[in-house]
Amino acid sequence: MKHHLTTALTSLMLLVILVTLNSCGEKKNSVLGKGIPADYFPVKIGTTWEYEITIGNVEPMNYTEVSWPQGNIIQIIATKGRFMPLLVDSLGKNSYDLIVRVKSLAKKQGPLEYPNGLELEIVKDELGIYEYCSQVFWAISDDNRFMVNEIRVYPSDTPGAPMTGAWGRWSAENGYSIRVIFFGEQPNTAIGLGEEPKDVLLFQGLEGKKLHFTRQVDMSEPKNSSYDSSDEMFNQDFTEDVWYERGKGLVALIQIKNGEMAFAWRLKKLTLGKSKAI
Repeated sequence: MKHHLTTALTSLMLLVILVTLNSCGEKKNSVLGKGIPADYFPVKIGTTWEYEITIGNVEPMNYTEVSWPQGNIIQIIATKGRFMPLLVDSLGKNSYDLIVRVKSLAKKQGPLEYPNGLELEIVKDELGIYEYCSQVFWAISDDNRFMVNEIRVYPSDTPGAPMTGAWGRWSAENGYSIRVIFFGEQPNTAIGLGEEPKDVLLFQGLEGKKLHFTRQVDMSEPKNSSYDSSDEMFNQDFTEDVWYERGKGLVALIQIKNGEMAFAWRLKKLTLGKSKAI
């Protein structure tokens, strides 16, 4: 696991970068297929997704940017991580379960306070997709564009966190990460967070009955990087192709590195909740 550190004064500024790659001048309807974008992201309380994650021919990677409030500054630590079970599993296991459930409404979602917020329950996470997270939220905006941000909250003693707060360890605050995981827009539109986003979500369009997104992660290091980046594993860019189906949400995800599959998620079972969330 490796870290890259940057510092932002006073507060973390999240700059949403919207890039429309389609040069066609004709305005297109952002609603694809039947229904509206929200139909592809069910959020009723109790809705539960059970996934099987299959490991491919190359080792999958995780990239997360975590913001750590430190008094009047925020330290942003970018972490490139491996999944621990793959390093210690002596039985050569290549399939892992992940179960995620909509737990409740959430007036606040970590540092955010969207009117439409949900807290998730990570029921089972054999591979460690949500490793070290104390809470996971969805912050949903539907003012001008239906968009879902996933917020992960990390305790102040999480490995890789800054050693102290503004007044020592006792004043250290929890960290958090924010990432766009779904939005409703025209095809060939990408959204990333930050001034120079290394983690961007591109909307490819409608494929059959599914909405197709591609997450593009730049793992290269800046020229002023302060740590050894000789380990090529931590410098390999990757993509994650993600498909959402109407009434089901996320049904499949495939991470690709160097043209080979690193892992693939498959929705095994969906249990729809009964209580309307938002």
